Amino acid sequence: LADGVGLGKTIQAGLVLTELMARRLAHRVLVVSPAGLLLEQWKTEMLERFGLRLDVVDRARLEEIRRQSELGDNPFDHIPLGLASIDFLKQERILAQLERTSYDVVVIDEAHHCTDPGRAAEWEDSQRRRLAMLLASRCDSLLLLTATPHDGYDRSFASLLELLDPSLVDADGGIRGTRYRANVIRRLKPHIKDPETGKCKFKERIVEPCPVLASESKHSHFVEFQRHLLELVAPELRRALRSRRYSDVLAFITLLKRSVSTVSACRSTLSAVTDRLGRILSKQAEAEDSRRQRLRSLREYQRRLQRFGALSPEEEEERALLEAEDIAQQLASLQREIRSGSRRFARLASVTEALDELGELAIGAEDEDPKLKQLA
Repeated sequence: LADGVGLGKTIQAGLVLTELMARRLAHRVLVVSPAGLLLEQWKTEMLERFGLRLDVVDRARLEEIRRQSELGDNPFDHIPLGLASIDFLKQERILAQLERTSYDVVVIDEAHHCTDPGRAAEWEDSQRRRLAMLLASRCDSLLLLTATPHDGYDRSFASLLELLDPSLVDADGGIRGTRYRANVIRRLKPHIKDPETGKCKFKERIVEPCPVLASESKHSHFVEFQRHLLELVAPELRRALRSRRYSDVLAFITLLKRSVSTVSACRSTLSAVTDRLGRILSKQAEAEDSRRQRLRSLREYQRRLQRFGALSPEEEEERALLEAEDIAQQLASLQREIRSGSRRFARLASVTEALDELGELAIGAEDEDPKLKQLA
């Protein structure tokens, strides 16, 4: 199912599952999704719209089942309706357990993460592909959901078709004719018509650039907010560029991009950063594997945004949270240097105080936001 963003692929998947259950063809179901907001959305949508109570499969849940079952039992055999993140299931020990179970239906959301990454693949991508191939071999029915089935490379698209039916792909990894069309449903917003009028239900978006100028006389609070933000970010941005720490550069540029979006958007990000910064400073330094995973996810979203020009609302929200976490981590390092007495930060008493001050300035600047005034 490769419908465009916002056309209800999750709901359609729920309709498919309930119909298969009504026909007694789906007793054991596993839904696989990226971790985070999408996982919660699946759980909520299936329960509220279809009455399906999906059991979230994570480390704690598997341990709970092990304690309650006999020695040697496969915990996945005790979960008829499962929901799990793709990055949890791709672990070696979990793959070994999945290899010893089977499902009537497997649903993989955001299936483009499971394409064949090729020879130059990262280990992370290879593991996701391996998981998808294993699940495809251990289920009677497989439903793949993605708004971007084709990333510009035929091999990527063919590798998704290969999961559905290996006979759709030849020995060289190419697509065999047009037989695949029976296995793919692809609808975009222009295809969705009103049944009575025949008109498109989604209006075409027309982009018109509007130049916006900010002057200190008319937008004094807005200018002051931008100046204080630059005083906090610019020195660290220059430092990261000089030392070629490009992942750190991305974190600070993200905050600057939010500031030139709208004051409200930047204020929301600052609030999330402040919240995370407090928790980070109260703990030890971020685990290296956690940092790698976060940066890898951010890079994946950046690649998709550059290639397709847009992300789904859920992916956009997840990306914003990851970016806030990244900014907080960089500011936490800055705060530790301040505490150690570094002379470079003699003018900056505390990052948290600076963030609080920015939050206060943002409140005053919101009413003067020249972009919003231009729209009004």
